Amino acid sequence: MSETTYYKHCTYKLPTSTGELMETAYLPEKLAVVGKKIYFGKKTQTTTKELWEVVSVSDLRLPESYLLDHERDYKTQREASDI
Repeated sequence: MSETTYYKHCTYKLPTSTGELMETAYLPEKLAVVGKKIYFGKKTQTTTKELWEVVSVSDLRLPESYLLDHERDYKTQREASDI
């Protein structure tokens, strides 16, 4: 039996020369810790690393299977101008 991976909705930031860049995404629970530094890239890449910092984490846990089943739900929603 395989172990289920759970995800949490997080906000993370990257300091830039003009301020901060903020993004949101579902991250695995082991990375979803406020203050944790995250690098989105290949492990073998040797260039200057841009480390994102997790600034908020939701309490809701979702299994990976749920996220995969619903990742494209927004494509079936009607726009407000359609009503």
